[in-house]
Amino acid sequence: RARIEAEADGLIAIGSFDALSVRAAFPETPHVVFVDFVPEVNPGYDVVHMDLAHATRNAIDYLHESGSEHILFLGGPRNVTSSHGKAAAFSQEERAAAFVAHMQDIGCFEPSLMMPLCSWSLEEAYEAVRGTLAGGTPVDAIIAASDTLAIGAMRAVSDAGRSVPGDIRVLGFNDMKGAAYLHP
Repeated sequence: RARIEAEADGLIAIGSFDALSVRAAFPETPHVVFVDFVPEVNPGYDVVHMDLAHATRNAIDYLHESGSEHILFLGGPRNVTSSHGKAAAFSQEERAAAFVAHMQDIGCFEPSLMMPLCSWSLEEAYEAVRGTLAGGTPVDAIIAASDTLAIGAMRAVSDAGRSVPGDIRVLGFNDMKGAAYLHP
């Protein structure tokens, strides 16, 4: 760490890190930039990120205005890591918070359609959607906080004998390279 501070003009934090922990670990580093994460407490660092809340609201509006009322959300809290690599408190993920707020604003929030996931894996998304559909909960659209989660959701929809997008529309984030090769 001393070598980094002696030789570096700045630090780029990619991932979910506690900003105060970064400040404590690198107090002499003049420039710190967080990428794809907005720390809850920011001691003056720069941040570069997408406006995920805005994108979530747009997704909800698109789905709702085209007839969807029972929109399921796959995502949830995010681990925030200290500069020493230890998991710290959970931070409310921006897409999840925007989903709840906007669905409440338009009068369509259903707590049973909020699926907080821990690992954000294909398997976890698959099981969450499979269980929801098997339980008879009405779902006509799914917003997944990542394309990986959307892929797991689409498989669960298919395995339940329903079609995407005919019966349930699925929207994911990230536009990962492999998504272009999926059907639909």
